[in-house]
Amino acid sequence: MARAASQDIVILGPRRKARLEVIARRPSTPQALARRARIVLLAHQGWANARIAAELGCSAGTVRTWRCRFACGGIPALSDRPRCGRPEVYGPDVRLAIAATATSAPPEGTTAWTHASIAGELAGTGISASQAGRILAGLELAPHRVRGWLNRRDDEQFWAQAAAVCALRYTCARRRALS
Repeated sequence: MARAASQDIVILGPRRKARLEVIARRPSTPQALARRARIVLLAHQGWANARIAAELGCSAGTVRTWRCRFACGGIPALSDRPRCGRPEVYGPDVRLAIAATATSAPPEGTTAWTHASIAGELAGTGISASQAGRILAGLELAPHRVRGWLNRRDDEQFWAQAAAVCALRYTCARRRALS
């Protein structure tokens, strides 16, 4: 009985169908998502799971999975689910400290910040030079490429605004990583 339900035709409205066609055709779409959109479009045309699998070069179980997920959650359900993994060790506070250090004037006697000097400046956080480099790369900051420095006023309003910006960027980056 469950097998027969997975063979049912997927009903799509014109807007959903058009959106799935765009996802399937767009060259910048990740190929896994494009394949899932094609599975749903072929199911909408009444194709059986085995025929869809043969056409797209995947297994019938894969077709069944994505057909079911689409039926339960629509287009958003075609995206990958968040995966487990090691939790982040350094949160927004450490990222803010690294960004603030990298965008401040370098120490006396040096012309630019290095990953090691940033890690040394923030020794209390336990950050390593390589981790500081990864965080800077994630924030798209390159302090070694800066030719001059503008000194900021060191007031509470600046730190509150900087924390808000870093938290927003951190949240957006996490969403991009999970999607």
